[in-house]
Amino acid sequence: MSEIIQGDSGTILEGTVSDDNGIVDIRGCTVTFTIKSSTKRIEKDGMVIDGQNGIVQCVLSSEDVQDIGNYVFQATVKFSNGNQFSSNLNRFKVGAKL
Repeated sequence: MSEIIQGDSGTILEGTVSDDNGIVDIRGCTVTFTIKSSTKRIEKDGMVIDGQNGIVQCVLSSEDVQDIGNYVFQATVKFSNGNQFSSNLNRFKVGAKL
């Protein structure tokens, strides 16, 4: 599990959208990231970085990582036909700033 320092900004979360059959082609999709700590849940717009290979990213702000502790995030992609698909859960830790 990677660690981010409390209050840092510009950290990039990256994930790969896949299912039991492998990587999901998400070209033309929109992406939302749900990020949850022990005290809050936020949703942020994400970006499709490489749609053919299912790669998505989200840039964190300092407000997103104010709580020290473990976080979980999940990317949800929405297809042009209205269907949506969520990635597996990913985790990271926010450590204290000195």
